[in-house]
Amino acid sequence: MISGINTFARFAFLVIIALTIGVAGQIRAGNSELDKIVNGVQKRYRAVETYQVVFHQSLTSPVFKKVIREAEGVIYFAKPGKIRWEYEKPEKRLYLIDGEFFWDYDPLSKQVLKIPVADALAGDVPHGFLFGVGNLRKDFKIKLVGTSTKGPNAGHRLSLEPHDKELRTAVSNLVLVADPKDYTIISSSFTDAQGNVNNYSFSKIQMNPKLKPDLFTFKIPRGAKVLLPVTESELEQHKK
Repeated sequence: MISGINTFARFAFLVIIALTIGVAGQIRAGNSELDKIVNGVQKRYRAVETYQVVFHQSLTSPVFKKVIREAEGVIYFAKPGKIRWEYEKPEKRLYLIDGEFFWDYDPLSKQVLKIPVADALAGDVPHGFLFGVGNLRKDFKIKLVGTSTKGPNAGHRLSLEPHDKELRTAVSNLVLVADPKDYTIISSSFTDAQGNVNNYSFSKIQMNPKLKPDLFTFKIPRGAKVLLPVTESELEQHKK
């Protein structure tokens, strides 16, 4: 694991969104309420090839006992294994996975970080879900922890505890909230290794929109500093 990658990039970017946009794997049949909900989520996302959503993020500190950061932006996804996560507020930031590499671009510092996808993941589970071969029942212990009928996050609350030890040290208290009408995931939350509570809510959800391939191709901005080696063709593009 490469040190210095922030908490968001290491697992929220991969685990939360991979689970949100496409639950993979075989779901066993059953008559319980939990089986019904998980099957509903599975059915809802089985045919998703592309995905676009607006997100709102809040970060609550256990030390200060208050929200210390709020942000929002847009997420784009395309199977297999391509994600573009654009922060628009409070400042711009781009995280992108092109299927092979993870890119982190900070416009303020004009710095680019390029890392092989395998090195940017916390364990094997995020990689599996990112590329469509994950298995909810195999990789997580799932519980139905409640259903709310009121408020902006009304829905079925599913608690997911990773079986993978490495992932469990990075993220805990992973909760997905599914809309009771169509099982769309409308929010998610988890506690990171520092004890901060990360909350995400999703709106303007689009299933299978037509996304341009260029969205998932990172072009090094002119004048940006690349922190890790890039290919010769990327360097030539950078000089233009």
